[in-house]
Formats: sequence, structure tokens, C-alpha cells
Amino acid sequence: MDNLERYEDSYAIAEEFREWILHIGEKNESLRDSFLNLPKELKELLDQKVND
Repeated sequence: MDNLERYEDSYAIAEEFREWILHIGEKNESLRDSFLNLPKELKELLDQKVND
């Protein structure tokens, strides 16, 4: 995402991943609930860049 100059989004995802790694297993929640879902528009943009 840094290549797309989406620095704030990149930072937010990195922070979410850090929090997830640090606290995994502390809560009794299913793994599905702990996944971060990318916004649809961002996913489409990234898919387009990968396919180019």
C-alpha cells in the first residue's frame, strides 16, 4: 500500500495486525471475529494493481 501512497491505511493495518498479534488468545472469541476486513474499494484497487 505504500507503493500506492496510502500511508495512513498502511499504518492503520499495521497497527491492527500488531494489536492482533499481541493479544491473540487472550479473549474467548472466534478467529473469524479477529480478522481485519479491507474496505471493498481498497481491495479492488489493490487487486487491479497486482493484475497490472
